[in-house]
Amino acid sequence: MRRITPGLFASIKKPGGGGASTPPVVTVISPTPGGSLGAFDDVIVDVTDVDSPEPLTVLIAKFAADGKWEVIFDRTAFAPQYGASVRMSVTNGFRYTLRRQGDGWPAASITFDAIAVDDAGGVAT
Repeated sequence: MRRITPGLFASIKKPGGGGASTPPVVTVISPTPGGSLGAFDDVIVDVTDVDSPEPLTVLIAKFAADGKWEVIFDRTAFAPQYGASVRMSVTNGFRYTLRRQGDGWPAASITFDAIAVDDAGGVAT
């Protein structure tokens, strides 16, 4: 089993933003941060924002064994290795169900980073 480590779950300020009253929120639905992940298990993440229901989002996986990282979602589409992944609408945002194709998730600790940028420029940590 692979150990899941929460990474940077934050929003960054968009140039010219007006200072949102509510910044984007990134919520790991499954598996529980710090928990285990099987090779073919889904990773499920919600990105929501009441001020900007379509925050620009980038999702990244970092692999502890070799220090490599992969872009999973680049604001508009999933990378080819993650082509079986799904983005669906939820209230005030999107749910990302992440599926790694081929051999699945590597047998090492993985850190998932999510960077969400809203139109109003709110900052969350």
